[in-house]
Amino acid sequence: MQLFAQLFEQLDQTTKTNELIAALHFYLDQVDDADKLWTIALLSGNRPKRQVNSTRMKEWVADLAGIPLWLFEETYQVVGDMAETIALLIPNNQGESVKTLTEWMKEIIDLSEKDDEEKKAFVVEHWRSLNQRERFVFNKLIGGSFRVGVSQKTMVKALATYSGKEENELAHRLMGNWSPETHTYEELILTSEGTEDLSRPYPFYLAYPLDESSDFNAEPSQWIAEYKWDGIRGQLVKREGETYIWTRGEELVTDKYPELVRLSENLPNGVAIDGEILAYQSGRPMPFGALQKRIGRKKVGMKMMEEGPVIRLA
Repeated sequence: MQLFAQLFEQLDQTTKTNELIAALHFYLDQVDDADKLWTIALLSGNRPKRQVNSTRMKEWVADLAGIPLWLFEETYQVVGDMAETIALLIPNNQGESVKTLTEWMKEIIDLSEKDDEEKKAFVVEHWRSLNQRERFVFNKLIGGSFRVGVSQKTMVKALATYSGKEENELAHRLMGNWSPETHTYEELILTSEGTEDLSRPYPFYLAYPLDESSDFNAEPSQWIAEYKWDGIRGQLVKREGETYIWTRGEELVTDKYPELVRLSENLPNGVAIDGEILAYQSGRPMPFGALQKRIGRKKVGMKMMEEGPVIRLA
């Protein structure tokens, strides 16, 4: 945990790509494969669900710090980050955790089986025992709002130079449904063949901000403009006769768009179409609300398909 907390601090203190990559390289050299995989998961947004309610965390820290809840709320508004607020309010401990990141993640995931009193005992014990930097990261992990200043693109670049794999290959391997609980670093990153998931999408072709090496002075004729459609980004993949539809958030939503599955029946295996899913009727897009009705459904009935038919705009 101490190494991961140091890494988090380093990543959070710079926006320079070379420094971010150097910090990731140093960290990956120090930890075992299980911790490597958990780090990749956390930095790529593949995190476990929130295990501790934020309201409970506020109550527990106010009680531990001996302050009224309203004072915690005022402090939180000034600091702007709940994990940092909690880390600052609790008296500092100079010790360091000897547990690995993998051990911490297992204990945090196991909280899903605990009641509120057991969760409180676990959280308060570690608030008291961890130093301020580790306590801050611990709060991020249990609170489910783990964000750090490194993009998925930069993380993949660092992993590519570290592992010797191609960036495009790694970006593809990290898509779809995988977890450190079900995969190993060897299987996901290093193995050449035999572990591919047929449903796995390709990395989405997303817009990125211009960086220092980009040509800001390019002629207008060298740029391409696109409409911003009011739908959801989706990728349709067909492999071995099966169709899979993914959102850019890597959620598998095939059952929500059965008409797109039917339209894909004549597509050859190996086809992947990245584009926008729109509710579309009478030759024009419908309001986003027509599509939104499907987003919360697991399966869609005939009536909903008639009221809000969808198309895929590539």
